[in-house]
Amino acid sequence: EAVSLVDSTYPTPPDCHVPAVSGGWAEGKTVMDNLARLSFQGQTGLVQFTPNSDRVTLPYSIVNLQPTTTTTEGGGGSQTTVNWVQIGEYHQGNISFTKDVLWPGNSQTAPPDYAQLTGRNLRSVV
Repeated sequence: EAVSLVDSTYPTPPDCHVPAVSGGWAEGKTVMDNLARLSFQGQTGLVQFTPNSDRVTLPYSIVNLQPTTTTTEGGGGSQTTVNWVQIGEYHQGNISFTKDVLWPGNSQTAPPDYAQLTGRNLRSVV
């Protein structure tokens, strides 16, 4: 087996985590440098890497924990489960939503960014 990047072939080491002095991947830095210059069209779009070998323009799924109610056959009842639901995507600096965000309490209104104590007693001990 071999890894081929930018017209160069490097042998696949027995263990990439072993230091080069004891038989590990001596060419690892060269491979990572070549990876930083590599780009191609993949299934999710353009695939590129930073000099630190992090993926550039990686699409992220935006998910929301939402209850899902299913009814049993024959109308014998229903069951509610909570599942992760994809509600949007972040890609190349753009956010797009395909479904509404469901906030705590099954609300479609975002909660305030501060604690609300309406109707609650607050006790502090000094």
